[in-house]
Amino acid sequence: MHIFNTKFFIVISAQIFLLFISIHSEDWPMWKGTSGRGGVNNETLPSKMNLLWTRQFPKSKPAWANNKSQAKLQFDVSFQPVVMGKSIFVPSNVNDSVSAYDTDSGKQKWIFYSDGPVRFAPVANDNKVYFVSDDGYLYCLNAESGKLIWKYNGGPENRKILGRDRLISIWPARGAPVLKNKKIFFAASIFPFMGTFIHCVDANSGKMIWRDTGNGPKYFTQPHGAGSFAGLSPQGYLAAGDKYLIVPGGKSLPAVYDIETGKFLYYYLNSKKGGYSVQAGKNFYFTGGYANQINKTEKGFSIINGIYATYGNTLISDKAMYLLHNSIITAYRFKPEFEMKVYKKNRKKAYLTMPVLGEFTIPSPKSAVRIKAGNQIILYERYKKHLYAVKLPNEETLLKAKAGESVKQNLPTIWTIPTGKSPWSVIAADKKVFVVTHEGLLSCYGASTQEVQKHNIALTPLPDTSNSVAKSLLEVLKELKIKDGYCVLAGLGNDKLAETLINKTNLSIIAVDSDKSKINSLRHSTDQAGFYGNRMSVHEGDPLSYPLPPYFANIIIITNLSKRFLYSKSNLKTLFNSLRPYGGTAFFKVSPSDIDKVKALSTKAGLINAEIKASNGWMLLIRKGALPDSAEWSHQYADSSNSIFGKDKLVKLPLGLLWFGGPPNTNVLPRHGHGPSPQVAGGRVIIEGQNMLRAVDAYTGRLLWELKLKNLGYYYRHTGHHPGANEIGGNYVSLQDTIYVAYGKDLLFLEAATGNLLKKINYKENDSDKESKTWGHISVHKNYLITTTSPITFKIQKDKTAIINKNAKYSSGSEQIIVLNRKTGKILWKRKAKFNFRHNAICSGDGVLFCIDSFSKSKFNYLRNQEEKIGKLLALDIKTGKEIWSSNENITGTFLNYSDKHKVLLQAGSSNRDRARDETKTGMIVYQAKDGKVVWQNLKIKYGGPLIIRHKEIITNGGGGTGIDLLSGKATSFKWKRNYGCNTAISSEHLLTFRSGAAGFYDLTNRGGTGNFGGFKSSCTSNLIPADGILNAPDYTRTCSCAYQLTVSCALVHMPDVEYWTFKADATPGKWGFNIAALGDRKVPNGSLWRKFDILKNRKYIRSTSGKLTPFRVHSGYVKGEKFKWVASSGVKGLTDLNINVKGATKGTVRLIFMEPDKLKIGDRIFDISLQGKELIKGLDIIKESGGQNHVLIKEFKDIELNNSLKIIFKASTKNPPILSGIEIIKTN
Repeated sequence: MHIFNTKFFIVISAQIFLLFISIHSEDWPMWKGTSGRGGVNNETLPSKMNLLWTRQFPKSKPAWANNKSQAKLQFDVSFQPVVMGKSIFVPSNVNDSVSAYDTDSGKQKWIFYSDGPVRFAPVANDNKVYFVSDDGYLYCLNAESGKLIWKYNGGPENRKILGRDRLISIWPARGAPVLKNKKIFFAASIFPFMGTFIHCVDANSGKMIWRDTGNGPKYFTQPHGAGSFAGLSPQGYLAAGDKYLIVPGGKSLPAVYDIETGKFLYYYLNSKKGGYSVQAGKNFYFTGGYANQINKTEKGFSIINGIYATYGNTLISDKAMYLLHNSIITAYRFKPEFEMKVYKKNRKKAYLTMPVLGEFTIPSPKSAVRIKAGNQIILYERYKKHLYAVKLPNEETLLKAKAGESVKQNLPTIWTIPTGKSPWSVIAADKKVFVVTHEGLLSCYGASTQEVQKHNIALTPLPDTSNSVAKSLLEVLKELKIKDGYCVLAGLGNDKLAETLINKTNLSIIAVDSDKSKINSLRHSTDQAGFYGNRMSVHEGDPLSYPLPPYFANIIIITNLSKRFLYSKSNLKTLFNSLRPYGGTAFFKVSPSDIDKVKALSTKAGLINAEIKASNGWMLLIRKGALPDSAEWSHQYADSSNSIFGKDKLVKLPLGLLWFGGPPNTNVLPRHGHGPSPQVAGGRVIIEGQNMLRAVDAYTGRLLWELKLKNLGYYYRHTGHHPGANEIGGNYVSLQDTIYVAYGKDLLFLEAATGNLLKKINYKENDSDKESKTWGHISVHKNYLITTTSPITFKIQKDKTAIINKNAKYSSGSEQIIVLNRKTGKILWKRKAKFNFRHNAICSGDGVLFCIDSFSKSKFNYLRNQEEKIGKLLALDIKTGKEIWSSNENITGTFLNYSDKHKVLLQAGSSNRDRARDETKTGMIVYQAKDGKVVWQNLKIKYGGPLIIRHKEIITNGGGGTGIDLLSGKATSFKWKRNYGCNTAISSEHLLTFRSGAAGFYDLTNRGGTGNFGGFKSSCTSNLIPADGILNAPDYTRTCSCAYQLTVSCALVHMPDVEYWTFKADATPGKWGFNIAALGDRKVPNGSLWRKFDILKNRKYIRSTSGKLTPFRVHSGYVKGEKFKWVASSGVKGLTDLNINVKGATKGTVRLIFMEPDKLKIGDRIFDISLQGKELIKGLDIIKESGGQNHVLIKEFKDIELNNSLKIIFKASTKNPPILSGIEIIKTN
């Protein structure tokens, strides 16, 4: 007989339960512990902490510079690890990896390399690790082995650019992954004009559940209330609530999506309250210290109970929220309510209120909350520089409190951990606390008293060995004077080349190969040596077809694949396209007999400016000189003609991203000071700071040199609105070989390639002069350096007269013109003014220097004793200074432009915002350049300046402008418009560029309207410079705090498949285009203006009696087809009929554009189409005819009788209704 002892059973059960509790540990599976980013978990931490182990990692290389303008994007100052079980997983933005370490010892378990920096914390769940990389992919690894299970591309394809000196995806994945309901959510692409992509992926299979791709370049209100085609730039940690997905917008507020369907709900950009960190509540989210309502499309800024929630001091669990303020941690019941309260006279704001559960005073006032683990809250004490923990009552106990009752306690310190500086990351898991410093030290603390294990960085140098191939290569590099830049190793056939190039040069090396074993071997060896991610990266792919960006490579080396490259015209052309202009060189290992074959092939491939030669056993393919049809922007106003018209023909729409990054804007002039515009020549962008001049590689953003010149830009240093160079002109000129700088009393000649001083000239009028004259204007025409000396200023007296200073530091005009030989510095001639040579009224062309010797009307008014107040317009032989002609009639202009094409001179003014107060506001006169004969004049015309001369048209400036015929003075039909922006437009062959909210342009080629390169703001100084074949956009926005998505330097290049949208385009009579559900308008070369058409609202041109209509839109990058991808990418489902107004058309051609957005099979959507009552398409099956989902299908019908209208009938044959993307109608004759 068995006797059951109940008491014994209870005791044993309790002991087992306590043992389970002590053994069970919590994970920290994602950033801030939870999918809502609450900063909490249920870990039970010990009451005493001991250091168990440390591991030092390389110091991080963050995505953005750590300065004021990038404060909201400091998401990867150091790394953010996560913990699952007995493994801690560490991402690296240095060596592009995720690695796993034992939580008890810190020993490495495995390392996995991606193709780009890993900037965000992974997600660990169900024995899998998920992470995103700048290569654009979401990765899923086996947590035990580190083996790849699957990866998912966040962009439409695998396309590469340089991003902050690294080869990454053009759509980097910087929307960090979050796990919710067995789904992974992440985002890719940071430039809205390139499209932005939000994804929901099955966590097990990696298959897409939904994605939103159609809202990147959507028209949103930007700062200052200006509309632009510029939407979300996903950067930061996505947060998932029960109903909503919150996608952080970096510097701007987040966007909100329906978490189940992916439906875009809203995005409010015009606020400075954003940031990379977001915490999701039930119907609100925290970012930038504020709570924002989710269920309202207004901004809804709210403050919890009137208390400002400082960044990082809010912790959220499922049932409670904890907020630190003034040394008190307040616990709230998580039942948020919003109510409107008056906070200023007649102004209301939504306030978030929640019941208080308890108020707990912490030991130190100078503390910041880090995380909550179980009942312990871990804080950092700024003065004592340590972490410490306090213990709150159990959360369930707090939640049982009755309404109106709350607990108040003083909380003692449980334990402390000395950390020195503020730790970057603190997490709690596996009954331990893990701390990461800004310097990359990972420390583990727990209850164990084990001996501390320290894992320091132990580098293994690369062997200093070179074979004959490597040695011969080094000799050729020395001969060509190639020391640094970007080097591509196309194939890893010779394993000594990479090691030799790392050891013997300063090149940054990008290797491409398809052999995984070779890739892994080189990654590991260069990582162990400390070079991987610094000067070395290895990418998996076929070197023949790998999508390298254009123009970026200083050298490309091909050994074992040489003949595959050389004997294929397309391969050779692709390779040549990636070589940098001005000397980019490809090295091939081939026999001498192959050289003539390659020369013939290069001619067939159309390789312009290609030089092929042999050197030391290598065949060299050199890209000589500038890109054909490109041009420089060497002066403040393009060139010495002051035309403000760059002659570059390659910068044309569509434009896509070439690179972004470059040096930070820390030393650049402030945007309101209106310093000189950046200049571009010889593949270099030259930009000025208050104390420096800098050269950046135009094709990569790489800093080439920076020269310290104290107070060079002193006059332009102002942070308030100031005329700057708009009034006194620029102080440097940039040519391919030399840069000339007017630097106070020094005239500097700098070597353009290095910034080294070649010559310095001081000028004294007489040998007896005690001090040199100050230099003023500077420009170059052919081999003539045109300067002025002795700037003239007016000191206004109380009696409204003026005292003139003739050798001031800065002024709008000078006393004397001096022309020098630009090579030798020899003075060729000089001429003194009777009054003053206004700097902006000095221009030159075709061997003639034009200038105005005068004062402005307002300055003449101060000179009461001046008898003669009539200025003179002069045309001088630039070789000798002899007068060719002059005029003293109506000389009131403050700006001269010259047209070298039409040989005429324009005298006018440049009055506009942030320009000189005494600018001429009215009047234009055009002269024949050869003799000064007036072609036409209009002395009463008013306009905004400075005026642009583009071919035969004058374009006026300001918030928009008009066209004036250069040779007749008659108004043309041209008009342009922009939204808010404090700079003036500049021109090129195909574009006007300016600021219109975001960086903006007008499509001159098609007269196609105003659009944006959405995602960044261009400067108050014109800094969108079309030159050297690309649109250069060096950041010139220092001191701006507006919530634009990005503060960035970048360059754009012609990219035919990039989406762009415009407004205010001119319609062509007899041509109609309707782009259903598109984001904007777009005009095409045949003259058709494809209008953005909202079929649910717009009834001006089209009427329909259709029932339920469902619009759709995807990014055109996901659409396949040769034409009209940007039309097919949006449309509507559910049409039954359309009646289109085409007034004035009796007969014409009709095109219908289709695309199937849904994952359907052949036969799932079939419908008939009738035009004007006649059935023209029977049984249309888009999937069958186009080739599949997201494929373009075009149907064209000629000679359709219109009679002022077109009626289209759609008749469904299946349950899936008819669908249409666009309609084009072209009137016959």
